[in-house]
Amino acid sequence: MMHFAKSCMAFAGALTLTACETVEADNAQADFVSIFDGSSLSGWDGNTAYWRISDGVIIGETSLDAPLEKNTFLIWQGGTPADFHLRLEFFLESGNSGVQYRSHFLTDGHQYRVGGFQADIARKWLGILYGEAGAGGILARRGQSVELQLSDGMPTATSVTEFADAEDLISQVDFASWNTLEVIADGGEIRHVVNGTTLMMANDQGTGMGQDGGLIALQLHTGDPMKVMFRNITIKMLEPGQS
Repeated sequence: MMHFAKSCMAFAGALTLTACETVEADNAQADFVSIFDGSSLSGWDGNTAYWRISDGVIIGETSLDAPLEKNTFLIWQGGTPADFHLRLEFFLESGNSGVQYRSHFLTDGHQYRVGGFQADIARKWLGILYGEAGAGGILARRGQSVELQLSDGMPTATSVTEFADAEDLISQVDFASWNTLEVIADGGEIRHVVNGTTLMMANDQGTGMGQDGGLIALQLHTGDPMKVMFRNITIKMLEPGQS
């Protein structure tokens, strides 16, 4: 992963959209295991007033009759990995969602609440690195490579390199269909990849986020009624430096 990040940053001045597109194509399926059985929420925990299964798909949906007071999450119960390669398909019909990782439970009195790193999949924010619930807010925008450190106890981007145009990257995504999201967390190196194209790279230089592992979860956001769908969720556990 470190070699990948350095090679992308080296060409930041004249990077084409194809330069960071392919992610380990030669072993794309090796060692990945499914963490969604396609027929139930077995292995996941969340508020079933908002999460359900239909036709092999996890559906998260809010309505005017069932609004959210706080963001809520469907939380994977299969482990708390620090280093992994997560791959899934998503269809954002409306609203704001994301995939949490290296995250932790919140103790704010609301059930199914987590904070930590998030791969955002809202239309405007697709691909960014977001620190949910007091974990730093927007840490890296689409098309950015950043270094992360602690500042006043909060993860903060201390160095930012633009490796691609954010609007060019989003123009490749068809929100009227299914898209693939990959999150690669390999030691300090983190990548968000959508449809084979890297949208964000980060080098965590000691924020402590997920140092001992962390939760993986799917998000439903407060606000207007929304609907998001997920399917084909697989994960590959990594040793640091493996990707």
